[in-house]
Amino acid sequence: MSWLRRWMGDRLRPAGTRAGPSGAPPVAVPSRTTSARSQPPPDPEPLLPFLPTLCDPAFRHGEWRGGETRDGVMAVPFFAYTAEADAVVLAAARGNWVRPEIRWSTWAAEPCYERLRSDPDALRGASASEVAHLLTTLIRGDRFNEGLLASAFADGTVRRILERIAALSALDAGVEATPGGAPSRRLEFRNGRQ
Repeated sequence: MSWLRRWMGDRLRPAGTRAGPSGAPPVAVPSRTTSARSQPPPDPEPLLPFLPTLCDPAFRHGEWRGGETRDGVMAVPFFAYTAEADAVVLAAARGNWVRPEIRWSTWAAEPCYERLRSDPDALRGASASEVAHLLTTLIRGDRFNEGLLASAFADGTVRRILERIAALSALDAGVEATPGGAPSRRLEFRNGRQ
């Protein structure tokens, strides 16, 4: 075996394969990435139990921490979410509302994002796709813009998103929406549109 082959190792094998045991041909390896086609549709069930919590005036989503200076060194400020706010984010991911195929950074620059974010009436009429785009943008964007999601909790955007998910779930089931109590059914999510 040449030094190049030893040095390159797995880099010389075809993509999506790994070496078989002692000289056996390469074996196919399942992809770790998930395509948009294999993503299940958004499921309202994991998020709906949080609607009464978000409607409660006593609900707190977190607080800013850090920023203090000690011995001439400043700690970087960060937003610390409460357990309830973290649970909402986890439920959004578990319910497939945070979607890998959404190009959230591009979508955040579009007028639709600004309209849904700033106009409560626009969000009341949003499709499941638009809701998924907005949730994905807020949750993924918070990793790069500390406080983006916190501001969405503070101004009521996250609560309005959950209200819209409850309404979409009720429409899908053919019943009236009630805050925090809609039947559990997966919503249609075809070609990026409800």
